[in-house]
Amino acid sequence: MIAVSVDCKDTRIAVQVRTNKPFNGRIYALGRSETCNIDVINSDLFRLDLTMSGQDCNTQSVRDGFQTGIYSNTVVLQHHSVVMTKADKIYKVKCTYDMSSKNITFGMMPIRDPEMISITSAPEAPPPRIRILDSRSREVETVRIGDKLTFRIEIPEDTPYGIFARSCVAMAKDSKSTFQIIDDEGCPVDPSIFPSFTPDGNALQSIYEAFRFTESYGVIFQCNVKYCLGPCEPAVCEWGRESVESWGKRRRRSITNATEEKAEDMTLSQEILVLDFGDEKQSDFLKNDASIDFNEADKTVTIVEPCPTKTSVLVLGVTCALLVLIYISTIFCYYMKKWLSPRKMMP
Repeated sequence: MIAVSVDCKDTRIAVQVRTNKPFNGRIYALGRSETCNIDVINSDLFRLDLTMSGQDCNTQSVRDGFQTGIYSNTVVLQHHSVVMTKADKIYKVKCTYDMSSKNITFGMMPIRDPEMISITSAPEAPPPRIRILDSRSREVETVRIGDKLTFRIEIPEDTPYGIFARSCVAMAKDSKSTFQIIDDEGCPVDPSIFPSFTPDGNALQSIYEAFRFTESYGVIFQCNVKYCLGPCEPAVCEWGRESVESWGKRRRRSITNATEEKAEDMTLSQEILVLDFGDEKQSDFLKNDASIDFNEADKTVTIVEPCPTKTSVLVLGVTCALLVLIYISTIFCYYMKKWLSPRKMMP
């Protein structure tokens, strides 16, 4: 028996597990098995702390209708130290915080005197989303290495907010490999792989060629996105003698206007399946239906049974008839010989 409980702390989510017998294995955040985990050795009570900031544990800030302050993560309880088995358990954990409470600080100093709280009204910031488009501006989930794609971070057009993105990474689906594409300042790490963001209305976009990791077809993109009240100014990124603007840095503001900017990072993620050059058969399917899940298609096995031909049926019938005829002829000859043989004279 396994009992799992969740304790919502100010800056972390504590997941406590109690078992009825000593447990050996691992507990970790899904997609962050290397950076957010603990090894359990012969223990019946253990705890995993999921940080709510940064990317170590991939804790997501989610929205339920108009309710904010909801943080969610997925935890894996793995019985083996290396591989997953059907005995393992996956738990979805969630904490809902009262954003008006002074005790929820999220890394900032709490305000001790309620009378000192200043409330500023501002339009509600719409949730951004990531979309990956092909050369025909169609949203895609399965592509091939080298396909030209547009990576877009979008918010609705009718909003006073602007957005900027930074700390973007591409991860293998098994989370063993991670490649930073946009650094903490909002500049591209390797523009030949993933160029800088450029504005397109209220959206940010980067045109790149599809890539994947050696050991995984699935690529997960993750970005930290913040809001500006009004357009965001670009970061100036130096590449040798060339200066490149990237809309990954917020506009500089005075202290008096600091409240106009949304303080919380929003972590967005999007997954895409990248096939190899030689996957021509799968590529043909892709041309017909870009929504096909090739992982599922590959699991389908068709077994073809051989069908008998008319010639084989005819040969079988003739052979059976000859065998029956030989059998009847043998019996007939036996009795004829016996009937024609002279009978012995009685003395």
